[in-house]
Amino acid sequence: MLWFIMLRSKKTIHSGLKLTVLALFCCFFTLPAYAMQPVPRVAKDTTPPSGSISIPGSFQSQKLELRLSAQDNTGGTGLSKMQFSNNGTLWSSPEAYKRDKTWTAAKDFGFTTIYARFSDQAGNWSKAYSTTTFISNPDKVKGITNYDPDINDDNRVDAMDVQLTVNAVLGHNIGSLNADVNQDGGINAMDVQLVINAVLGIDINQPPKINSILPADGSEFIANAKIDIQITAAGSHMPLQYRFLIGGSLARDWSASNTFAWQTSDADTGAVNITCEVKDSKDQITSRTISYRINNPTVQEILQKVVDNYARIYDFKADMVLSSTFNGQPFGTTEYCRYYFKAPNKEKTETYSESSRTTKTDIIIINGSNMHLIDPAKNIKQQVDLLADAGIDATQFNQTNIYYNPTLFINQHTITKDNLNPDSNNMIITLDALPKTQNNMYDKLNIAIDYSKGIVTRYSIYRKNTLGQLELVQETKAVESQMISNAAWLPIKMTKTPNSTSGNLISTLTYSNLQINTGLRDSDFDPDKQ
Repeated sequence: MLWFIMLRSKKTIHSGLKLTVLALFCCFFTLPAYAMQPVPRVAKDTTPPSGSISIPGSFQSQKLELRLSAQDNTGGTGLSKMQFSNNGTLWSSPEAYKRDKTWTAAKDFGFTTIYARFSDQAGNWSKAYSTTTFISNPDKVKGITNYDPDINDDNRVDAMDVQLTVNAVLGHNIGSLNADVNQDGGINAMDVQLVINAVLGIDINQPPKINSILPADGSEFIANAKIDIQITAAGSHMPLQYRFLIGGSLARDWSASNTFAWQTSDADTGAVNITCEVKDSKDQITSRTISYRINNPTVQEILQKVVDNYARIYDFKADMVLSSTFNGQPFGTTEYCRYYFKAPNKEKTETYSESSRTTKTDIIIINGSNMHLIDPAKNIKQQVDLLADAGIDATQFNQTNIYYNPTLFINQHTITKDNLNPDSNNMIITLDALPKTQNNMYDKLNIAIDYSKGIVTRYSIYRKNTLGQLELVQETKAVESQMISNAAWLPIKMTKTPNSTSGNLISTLTYSNLQINTGLRDSDFDPDKQ
């Protein structure tokens, strides 16, 4: 869970070791071991990332929309750059990794293959990953009256033109074929046209065909989000024009653009019908109506989604890896841990000296506001009262618990939706929470919640400076999440970034081998039984 509260303290542990604790303390799935560890050095990362590339939907021109997915190795330095190629040899300039990319293919008709590769912060480049798509390009598929079937520009239409058309469609040379496709005793423009029509499903006497509409029918969004609607269509009589109607009312009149950006509002709630229309040069019109669901939940309904998700989790355990980078370079040691949680407020983190998790070096247990530091080798224990050390009481701390006590959270804060930061693609709702009474922890919380999953995806802490202005102190994000045992969603990779003028420090926590509801007992969190 991404519920971090900044506490500062200095404690003396066995053998005179002094640890300065910047404890990012949380009520659930916290980072206690990470928060308590001094910052050492990290081993050099030599393992490249892995990944994939895909092209969702169909396209009519060289401009393609790529979908990327990449992962760095466990304990690695993190993803950094990506490159692209049309032939797997000549690569584009490195650019920052992201999930989506607009790319121009080398050709504008037929099958084309696009290549991608990824690097990590240490400069390790992955192998090349590829995907193939077919570019239909209606400008190449026109009626007999305005279509030039002389594919090879030799001033005649013959079997070679038919052969080249088939090759372009299939992406390779199939060898000899009967070029008289319609078997009328002659090879001409009709044979070329019929090859293309057969592949694209186009009849020159029919209106245009809508191949797809994105986002797909039945998609859900949050009110005030901007939704980019795109029609993919083909036809024999070019050019095509596009029109959009929202709820039966004209939203955008005929235009050559096949996309429309719909800015939703609080008034757009429930199921909304979107009619997409395509018109060719002969004024033949094809239309298709889809429906989107626009959600506009109250603050109580948003928080209830989170409560409902975590109510399915009684306990949780996983392997955990903690690593950091500073200004893009490895920083500190990589920590290998095992983490245990029992609802609502018991946690245990065991830290090991190696990735095989054989030699246990320390244990940190949290029971409510009490933290127990244990050296298992020397059987030395120390108890820390985190709340007292930070100068706050249990009421101030518990008022932040949206997971198990949302009523108290609502009563102790003035909460509003942050409509300036919606995420239309991922069902993210952002809340601003201002405490009604002053505390020593924060002056504002900005919380992003995935309404479809019921998890916190970002948690930002703000404090007032000496001028009374709010300043970001720290931001924690859920980079990846996963449905566990078909029961509940959990973040499996998180990053935390303190706001600092001295440099960009990013710490990453990654879970693996996750299990929930395993039957953990209170005695598993007893410091005297470790």
